[in-house]
Amino acid sequence: MSAQPATFLSSIQIGRAIAAMAVALQHTIRDADRYYPRYTSNDPGLASNPAGWVELLGAGVDIFFVISGVVMVMSTWNGYGSVGNFLYRRITRIYPLYWILTLAFMAVLVVMPELFSQMRLEPVHATCSLLLIPCTDPNGVAIPYIYAGWTLTYELVFYGLFALSLLAGTRWSRLFVCIGLILAYHSLYYTSLRAIPAVEHSASPIMLEFIFGLLLGYAWFHVRFDRRWALPLLITGCALLLLSHTGSWVEWPRFLRWGLPALVIVAGLMCANQDTSRQGVGYKTLVYLGAASYAIYLFHFISLKLFFVISGKVGILGLLPPVLGILCAMLVTVIASIVLHEVCEKPLARLSKWIWQRRSQLKITFETTS
Repeated sequence: MSAQPATFLSSIQIGRAIAAMAVALQHTIRDADRYYPRYTSNDPGLASNPAGWVELLGAGVDIFFVISGVVMVMSTWNGYGSVGNFLYRRITRIYPLYWILTLAFMAVLVVMPELFSQMRLEPVHATCSLLLIPCTDPNGVAIPYIYAGWTLTYELVFYGLFALSLLAGTRWSRLFVCIGLILAYHSLYYTSLRAIPAVEHSASPIMLEFIFGLLLGYAWFHVRFDRRWALPLLITGCALLLLSHTGSWVEWPRFLRWGLPALVIVAGLMCANQDTSRQGVGYKTLVYLGAASYAIYLFHFISLKLFFVISGKVGILGLLPPVLGILCAMLVTVIASIVLHEVCEKPLARLSKWIWQRRSQLKITFETTS
């Protein structure tokens, strides 16, 4: 008997919103440090802050990975149709919007190469970027054109391993099989195969954070997540994250240094889960931003650079103090990402669902008439 039902967790969407905004803010600050000196007399110098708080914003990725593990468990707890259906839904969730933005980026790279002075279009790297297969670019860096895409490679590997675990019998056997598969795949990182970029950048220790999410997902159905624990867990998780830049913590591997705080933070969010129908506008806005978090996460890389270059060239950037410039850049990015979410991502999701339903209907018709 489960402790909680397999219902939509609005707090998980808020976690996605926070994670996406944190990563976007980190890149906004770095771009401000890069573009302000180029177009104005100001140099924010925020990214070089000795406290390292800007780097901590990157832990949004770790929160995403933990949340991904939770969502995979919850979305398959009461059935998943078939392994093929599961993979189709995961692939069509990742690739279509990513392909559109990657192709758009390539077009921008051709038309406005000054935006990305250290990048150039190269066929092999372009193909690997579209497929989310890590390979080195002409500069020797194994990062896709859409920078955030490096995390999607880990997501796809996780989805593949999770799909294999669905072939196991009971729910508990699926958990142990999936953990075993993740550990087995991660072990490739310590072999000679690590020399292959696709292995090095898809089997590193950060993928162990998916296990944290799996365990949280299973705990949701067997342990009561009391709302009274929400605030203590959230405070503890944030404190652990801040401590990760002090003392010997900095020597810990990322999946422990940032993964454990992410685990505690997501657990706190799950304890704080609320019914969105009973919440105010602010809460519902965060939930909505969580739904649009994938668009924010992918698109901010392009929109930020467009904002800083265009505003710099027309002279607007010189009129904005760095902090205000950063806020404006974030606002423009969020608004543009919401438009992308509504105009592109949601229709693509409906289309992919229609295609699968149409395929299923045709299959049933064929089997009935044959």
